[in-house]
Amino acid sequence: MKPQSFSSFLSILLFCTLPFMACHHEHMQQFTVDLQQSDGTKESYAMFAGSMLLVNDGDMHVVAKVVGGNKDELELQVTRYTVARDTINRAYTIQKVRTSTTKISLANNAMLDPMGGVQVNLQSVAMIDTGNRPVGACQGNCCEAKCFSTFCCSDPDECKNTPCDCKPPSNCPGQPTGPQASHFFELFMSGKDMMVFKD
Repeated sequence: MKPQSFSSFLSILLFCTLPFMACHHEHMQQFTVDLQQSDGTKESYAMFAGSMLLVNDGDMHVVAKVVGGNKDELELQVTRYTVARDTINRAYTIQKVRTSTTKISLANNAMLDPMGGVQVNLQSVAMIDTGNRPVGACQGNCCEAKCFSTFCCSDPDECKNTPCDCKPPSNCPGQPTGPQASHFFELFMSGKDMMVFKD
């Protein structure tokens, strides 16, 4: 083959493969989860593998992370924490109590923590296309806070180095004072059993 013909062949090959490369699609499972507090209050989130959810119900503080799932089941790593306040030093000590893994199916509701009153319901599982978008699976929503829960999306491309420290609405009844949501996520991701945070 002549050098000119070979370069023409390469140009045509590259031109033909560009549309296929541009149309590359990535798919990811999206789990729509409803939380129901003991007083009947409901909150809903769309979660993905790696996403985390902090739930506060009275003295119960739980971080739940999506670690797996399939077409009709969601697997969560659930870590429960206690909080102790040091009024003299104006600090909070957050301590891990227990970690477990729980599976939630479309057919059955589950309690997020046996000692709490938060019921978890898996509403739906869908495959979403994350390719060819200006933002990834989180759709620009790296942190979302509602009255008794805070969602932290963890797409490594979209939300890398984004602090999950959003604040809940100001009109929440009986809004607790205490450590920020970002403190629970920091302790959870550190793998440590305890951390002290200044008020």
